[in-house]
Order: sequence, then C-alpha cells, then structure tokens
Amino acid sequence: MKKIILTILALCLLATPLWAANTYVITGTVISVVPDGTTNIEPTTVATAPAALNLICIIFQPSAANDKIQVRQTNASGAIIWPANLDVLGAGQVVYYDGMSFHPYIVASECTFGTAANAKITFVYKNYK
Repeated sequence: MKKIILTILALCLLATPLWAANTYVITGTVISVVPDGTTNIEPTTVATAPAALNLICIIFQPSAANDKIQVRQTNASGAIIWPANLDVLGAGQVVYYDGMSFHPYIVASECTFGTAANAKITFVYKNYK
C-alpha cells in the first residue's frame, strides 16, 4: 500500500508544472499583472491588448516596503520609463505618462519583490476606439 501511495505522489509531482507564469487580467483599458518574480512582463503580448499602450499611468502595489520595479520601453535593453530607484515607498506607487505611446517591458531580474504573488502592477491606458 505504501508503494502505491508513493508512486501516485511521485506521478502527481511529475505531472505538476514546475514553472510559474505572470497572471494578466484585462478589463477595458486596464491591464493588471501579478508577477511570478522570475518571468519578464510584457503586457502588450496578451491576446486582447493593443500592440502599444497609450499610457495614462502605471500603478505599482508592492508586497513589501522595499519592493521595486523597473519598466523599460519595448525590450530588455530599452530606455527606462520607470526607474527602479524611485524614492516612493508603500502602497500605490504611481507614475503618470499623459497618454504617451509605450510598449512596456519589465525585466524580472531588475525587480525586487518581498512576495511576488502579493505584488500587482497595473497599466492604465487610453482607449482610442
């Protein structure tokens, strides 16, 4: 009986994915992302998102006081549009962009999360439909 239970547990572990993924939720002109802490974040690749976002603002809700994000333009080596060393700490860090067109990209290794699953990054953009 023990061998059967151990075999079933081993098979369950093998069948369970060992990788994580960022969680995206799109509601109207808002894209919310809960990071996994290891995967780069690129909201414009989500199926229903526009190719570039005319950003009104980015809101970062950290999981801990020392959490930091760095947002780049287009790819991992693009220009920094949200620097990781902002002096603002606590909940609801906001950077406003006044509708400028961006293709935001966040390199996971440039971010610091106390608990990534408790952090949230929200991109609010204009809807030109």
